[in-house]
Amino acid sequence: MNPQAQGLIEHHETVEIIGDVRCWLRDLEAGWQADAARKRVEVTAAEAIASFVIDVEAARQTTWEFLTAPGHRVMWTAGATGVEEDVANGRRGAGTVNHCMHGKDVIIEEVLDWQPPDYLTRRIQLFDTGVNLPLTRRRS
Repeated sequence: MNPQAQGLIEHHETVEIIGDVRCWLRDLEAGWQADAARKRVEVTAAEAIASFVIDVEAARQTTWEFLTAPGHRVMWTAGATGVEEDVANGRRGAGTVNHCMHGKDVIIEEVLDWQPPDYLTRRIQLFDTGVNLPLTRRRS
């Protein structure tokens, strides 16, 4: 991926035994401020039409990666045959659009909010029905 498209800044360091080394840096303060200013989108238990709880005996980060990485989706999504991910700003997060293939059908998911490893909220368009459902997946 293009480092500049991800908001990285080119930097050079000189290492005595190697010479000039090109690095890419992220301005963490700017990223923190942008994230703090972004509107949160979460479907709470009080707003939900249904709620499910699944106990998982795994570390939060492991569970987050398993639930959000496209390569893992076919392992836990019934009927899924593949997932294509269109990332926003070169990184997975808010604005990412997933196309979850189910044979000839596709479910389109837009990530509305991304708070690893606590929750993510997606808008899901079910096949060609025109039905759009907001869904928050929370790890507590």
